[in-house]
Amino acid sequence: MYFWNLHALKAMLKERPLTDHEALPYYFVVAFLMQLDVYASTYFASVEPSSSSVELLSSAIYHVIVLAGILWAYIRNGGRNGYSFFSRYFAIGWVVGIRLLVAIIAPLILLMAVFIAAELYGISNADTTFDIVINLFGIIIEIVYCYLVARNVGEVADAWPKEGPPAITHDAGNTPAISDVSAA
Repeated sequence: MYFWNLHALKAMLKERPLTDHEALPYYFVVAFLMQLDVYASTYFASVEPSSSSVELLSSAIYHVIVLAGILWAYIRNGGRNGYSFFSRYFAIGWVVGIRLLVAIIAPLILLMAVFIAAELYGISNADTTFDIVINLFGIIIEIVYCYLVARNVGEVADAWPKEGPPAITHDAGNTPAISDVSAA
């Protein structure tokens, strides 16, 4: 499982598709994080209910971006004629997500520090401004994520011949190996 090295992951995916065994950890991690998000949202909603128009609008925009991003990546993968979309999408999405998370830590800390200072100095409307800015920041990050995933999925798809990926076989050690389908 790759966590950071996007180039090595793409090189491997250009050579062969992931086996179900190799793809499973990516699916598992994404499913786990989605459940964690649901539980965290439920917890924080019960602590401090929030249904501001800013948050409702940003939530709607976020969901549209996610669906459009998945569709965009699917199209970049070749659409109906593409191969191995889910294993590519989740594996590349995981590595891109980890890298993006590291990239946004410093700006997010800076953003939070500015708004904490605004609160301490009693600047009016700091809460509303914070809601707008943090939601806009999240939407921008999601757009960047979708772009990077779709671009990289497309690069992997473009590396494969139109007749599809090589077949995966297993050697005696149960290690995936590539068989030349055209020679059969």
